[in-house]
Amino acid sequence: MLNFRGDAAAFRNFIDEHKQRVFNLILKRVQHLQDAEEITQDVFVDVYRNSASFRGDAAISTWLYRIAMNKCIDHLRKKTGRNKWSITSFFNDKEKEAEAGDFIIPALSLRTKKKRRYFLKR
Repeated sequence: MLNFRGDAAAFRNFIDEHKQRVFNLILKRVQHLQDAEEITQDVFVDVYRNSASFRGDAAISTWLYRIAMNKCIDHLRKKTGRNKWSITSFFNDKEKEAEAGDFIIPALSLRTKKKRRYFLKR
């Protein structure tokens, strides 16, 4: 139902109408301004590329929401990485420890410090 190919003005109007709402939604999820700006741009690139696939079964806002949420999920997966909880992360330097995640479990953090002290004394 949507097709922006060859109609730059229509796509620009579409972006102007929806960009703030999409950006705010993404910013709430990723909690980082530059990442939110980049993801928002990626959302509208996908919208442009896949506009012909929009069937109109749901509201455009629902379709945009789903695209934005999928982009956020992908971003957060890449950000956390698969090796986040590997055993080697417990014994690396403090800089790598700070990259381990966005949240801290106090008991785990204390246990990690005790293990590090124990192995460094050896």
